Amino acid sequence: MALAAMAAMARATAAVKVCYAGRVGRCSSSLAFDLGASRMRSSPSLLRIHPYSSQSQSQSQSQSQSQSQSQSQSQSQSQSQPPVFTFKPATTPSKPKPKPFFVTTPIFYVNAAPHIGHLHSDLVADVLARYHAWRYRGWSPFSLSSSSSSTSLPESVQPIFSTGTDEHGLKIQKVAETSGEDPKALCDRISMRFRDLADAANLSHTHFIRTTEPQHAEAVREIWRRLQEGGYIYKGEHSGWYAVSDEAFYTETQIRERVDPKTGEKHMESIETGQRVEWSSEESYKFRLSLFRDALLTWHTSSRPLPPSFYPSSTSTTTTTTDRFTTPLQPPSQHDALIAELESGPLPDLSVSRPRSRLHWGIPVPGDEEGHTIYVWVDALVNYLTVTGFPWKTATTSGDGGGGEEGKDEWEGSAWPADVHVVGKDIIRFHAIYWPAMLMAAKLPLPRHIVAHAHWTMNKSKMSKSLGNVVDPFVALQQFRPHPPSSTSPPTTTTTGESSNWGSVDVLRWYLMRIGGNLATDSDYNESILREYHRKNLQSQIGGLTSRALAPKVLQRLTDGQEGRQEEMAEVKVPRPSPVLPEDENLERQIKELAGVFDTYMQRFQLSKALQAVHDAVAEANKLITRLEPWSAHASLSTVQRAVYYSTETLRLAGILLGATVMPERMAVLLDRLDLQGQQHQQEQEQEQGQEVTTWEGAQTLRDVVSLRFRTDGQKMEPLFPPLPSPPPHASSPGQKEPKKGSKKGRLPTS
Repeated sequence: MALAAMAAMARATAAVKVCYAGRVGRCSSSLAFDLGASRMRSSPSLLRIHPYSSQSQSQSQSQSQSQSQSQSQSQSQSQSQPPVFTFKPATTPSKPKPKPFFVTTPIFYVNAAPHIGHLHSDLVADVLARYHAWRYRGWSPFSLSSSSSSTSLPESVQPIFSTGTDEHGLKIQKVAETSGEDPKALCDRISMRFRDLADAANLSHTHFIRTTEPQHAEAVREIWRRLQEGGYIYKGEHSGWYAVSDEAFYTETQIRERVDPKTGEKHMESIETGQRVEWSSEESYKFRLSLFRDALLTWHTSSRPLPPSFYPSSTSTTTTTTDRFTTPLQPPSQHDALIAELESGPLPDLSVSRPRSRLHWGIPVPGDEEGHTIYVWVDALVNYLTVTGFPWKTATTSGDGGGGEEGKDEWEGSAWPADVHVVGKDIIRFHAIYWPAMLMAAKLPLPRHIVAHAHWTMNKSKMSKSLGNVVDPFVALQQFRPHPPSSTSPPTTTTTGESSNWGSVDVLRWYLMRIGGNLATDSDYNESILREYHRKNLQSQIGGLTSRALAPKVLQRLTDGQEGRQEEMAEVKVPRPSPVLPEDENLERQIKELAGVFDTYMQRFQLSKALQAVHDAVAEANKLITRLEPWSAHASLSTVQRAVYYSTETLRLAGILLGATVMPERMAVLLDRLDLQGQQHQQEQEQEQGQEVTTWEGAQTLRDVVSLRFRTDGQKMEPLFPPLPSPPPHASSPGQKEPKKGSKKGRLPTS
């Protein structure tokens, strides 16, 4: 009997297949399985997951009823092969239903206070949420009709952006025991610090989830039920190298021997995390991860192109199925590493519980509450579903028993599937292998993308408490706020009378994405470089161009002899230069294509390159205004008009694109100075020009006429980027060496 069961399992393992359907219907991550058949059945190229045919539905319901009779029966049946899944050809609905863009951060473990890496994850997700709110009016581009264009999008909706804290597990249990603190009280205290960080960094998150919340426990139990009823969970013994700090088991190929330099003691450690591991053997519930290797390989090598209508016509960057930037795991270097791992050999089944005697701070296994606790990573990953209201009650998938309307996908009307999971590179395995396999087993759509970012280092070394080089994000956010105006100075306002925001945290937001936005490689945190970047890129380039292009002395020359007007505010209209002179062609082409180039980089999650494209355009505009010298008494009217027009259009695009991503507060001030934030005046411009000048549509074109207002009372304009506070004496970053003047280490990176 045992041999027969083993043979059946071998056949099932060999037969696991997945077929990705691209963008079909409401489930673009469409999957189809045949876990019991000896070969893949012939089927059309477009397939989607359809959990049950009428025959398999009754079979599954019968199996579910028998499995739920008793725990012993469930354990016995779980040793047999999972139920057979059947294929059903996909049909593309004529009117797919849009859903909000949904982006997540990893939920952060509350065994320690927040650090700069947590802030980095937060900001990557925030930038993507803000950008999609502007670019797609908050909708997921994958859920929109392929015939849609950006001008026919539904009315705006708020993107779903979730972050939160992971509050179960052995590490928290041990910290609480050591400190004599109640585990829940410990979680409450540290979770609040992560919530405070989200607020301090001006995140646009809509959800802050905690895994100790009752609705999350319900979602975890429901996923466990589905996996167990599907035959994907069985009870066995788990042995392996276990790291308490990581709460993970490692294989022989994932560990190495180390010698403690102080004691000379030999021990084994995880190659990936450097944490000490010890051999452990215990009874455990296990998930049949081994069945999903081929399915995962197929999914990870599939592409998710956007509808062609969403790509700007001014560029030639049309995404195809061979585009390396459209596969689920990004950036491409991480995709390549994952594929190599999946192709290297079979996946072992995954231990998904811990003995209750060892771990009591967690969610008990349903039906075995006294014996086992659900593995913390299973618990944590389900948070992404919890945020969407799972288990959903509004619909049911072909009689799944959800209690909703028959014939609808159960996730319809929710934000699922996630468009982007933002994760650190150290947790790729959990999100790119374990999580999609669990979703496949639960018959749920897979996320569109998993975006893994690299880490921040200090002096090219990993940040650690022992080295004293961990950057406190709260300190950094406060340290790089600009100085407020002197209390002895007269009150200052922008050109349109609006007060500017001196308490902005935009500088640090911008720097972390400008340097750390190159997600593929680690970035070195250096306060001296940050200050130099601020001076050269923000103060000198964007701030300098703003001051020169909007200088009253320059704009006064465009008032057609009305210099003597006594009104506090004067208005000028600057026409678009025609014909375009040869010396202006490069800048005109650059700013006309800027929105399209920026969008291409954003769709590829190349955040640093997107920001650099903006700074390149600003640098080109600075060259032009320096060459034309519109402030000179010898400059002709047409020369002044050219300088002002191209400078202000460049600044408009910079303000829109940076404001929609990394610098929402400071760019609002810039757009106000360009007279684009005054609602009444903006509406007049829109009526005149037939477009909204700060939208995606407006960003793709140059205006025929630029309207500007400026003060005539001689009051000096505040700097757009005021000086940063001086660093403490003899201090830059903790444990950081100051680069020598003129040395290569002190130079700015070029990309």
